[in-house]
Amino acid sequence: MKRIFKLGSLLFAGLLLSGCVSYNSEPGKMEELQGTYELTDYTFKKDGEEEQIDYIKDKHAKSYLVISPTGYGYTTYQDDETDFYIDTIRIKFIYDSEVDEQGNATPTELISKINYTRGISDSAWSPKEGRLELGFNRKNKSLNINALNTKFNFGHGISIGNKFTMHVNYKKVNVATDLTYLDKVIKEDLPELLPFEQKVFDNAWYRFDYYNDDINPYYYQYFKTDIKNNKMMHYSLLKEGLVRENKEESFSLTKTDDGYEFVIQDFKFTLPYMSEEQITGKIAAYLSSKVRYYDQEAGQYVEEASDKTIEITASMNHYSQNDEEMAKMMEDEYNSYLPVDEGE
Repeated sequence: MKRIFKLGSLLFAGLLLSGCVSYNSEPGKMEELQGTYELTDYTFKKDGEEEQIDYIKDKHAKSYLVISPTGYGYTTYQDDETDFYIDTIRIKFIYDSEVDEQGNATPTELISKINYTRGISDSAWSPKEGRLELGFNRKNKSLNINALNTKFNFGHGISIGNKFTMHVNYKKVNVATDLTYLDKVIKEDLPELLPFEQKVFDNAWYRFDYYNDDINPYYYQYFKTDIKNNKMMHYSLLKEGLVRENKEESFSLTKTDDGYEFVIQDFKFTLPYMSEEQITGKIAAYLSSKVRYYDQEAGQYVEEASDKTIEITASMNHYSQNDEEMAKMMEDEYNSYLPVDEGE
């Protein structure tokens, strides 16, 4: 039985779509859904504009979706104005339900819709951006959406952008749930891709802060990660002598049941699976024997013998993936600690 889903507003990854959103959906089983899909229709029209853009005819858009039962997959996109990219995606499967006479809904094994994201929180809602919700039709082996007079908003009356009308359809072209089919049909050499959850950690800047500031030898510590090579650049500003240091360090990132275990220096952080939020980890490390700390009054470091175990807690906060932004931040922070010439 074909179903047309219509919603007044659709919640997806923090965004709402206000308007009429429909799906030509014929729910099916996972084995019917999984596989590789090719974009066959993609039209878009902003409210107030006369012409509708047909991305396939007008801009020669090409896109593929790879749907795996693992809940992860791949998306590709390119057009005359957008360079080719391939990226990993996270997929949420939305199951159909049966409603009894009392109005109680029971989920079935049939999937009616999917939504997927590349994990870019501020991206738009389109094949081009790699973030979309699509209805599944098992009979014609397609994924589709029709959005009429729709607008992005965050609820509470806060809206962004103009209303738009969009139609998208992907057609199943192969049963492959990996890159096997795309390797054959895409001319570009496909790059090595990180697992979805690791993307947020790659080429990213983190600030490392001790909660126990009296034993912290640094004004700041920043790390820039290179996940594929298990290395990171360490940028620091020592309190003693106001010395800036740049050095390469190794680290480990290990998948666990709860997320990822991130080990840097003597600290171990458990980072949950997140892609669109700030990441913070904490750990309690312990020292014994001699303890070295910075004496603010004396203006120097003091090393004392200790029979106690001192708890050290630190945080690792995700800041940015913009090198220029971070370089300016470090330079401004360094300048703020320089002595001020009272004669000026």
